[in-house]
Amino acid sequence: MYAHRSIPCALNSKQLAMTFRDVARLLNHFSSEKEDVAVASPRGLICQGWDALPKWVRLADVRRGDGEVILSIDMVEDRHSAAVDELFEELTGLLASLVSHPVKPFLEHVFCIGWSKTGTMSLTEALRMLGLFSWHCAPWIIGLKHRTDEIALPSIDFTGVVDYRRCRTFPFVPFSKNWTKLFRAVYSS
Repeated sequence: MYAHRSIPCALNSKQLAMTFRDVARLLNHFSSEKEDVAVASPRGLICQGWDALPKWVRLADVRRGDGEVILSIDMVEDRHSAAVDELFEELTGLLASLVSHPVKPFLEHVFCIGWSKTGTMSLTEALRMLGLFSWHCAPWIIGLKHRTDEIALPSIDFTGVVDYRRCRTFPFVPFSKNWTKLFRAVYSS
């Protein structure tokens, strides 16, 4: 059984593709599975086997539409509508936070360097509301595909966030003293 919801989208195609890519990266990183549970494509994002979803969800699919993204959930069985509504409420809220704010031109990059639990997620949302294309956490920059991976230092790759105008928290905190040197090469090209 499928259920669908639409969420207004203010991102352009490139920004939306990057968002899908990075949501997939984050879901794969924080999944308890060692294999990928989320896959991004030019059309959207498919998530199957993500342990944060209820067991009655077979597949979650987010597709690009005209000025919107459509969230579809394939359920193993009919569920009580309250449980389905609660799941959609949570997922559409998360997606809306990522895609519904219009992005304004902003030439400077903003880096909020702060440890977890210091308000950086709230700051990320506030900056999105102000029009900065922002991302919250990017463990793949230091080679972490899954949270159980060994850190592959010094293979640091900041190109994965070069198009964002604002980034925060891990893995930026350990590099905060040398951020100018680290980011200058990436952002000047």
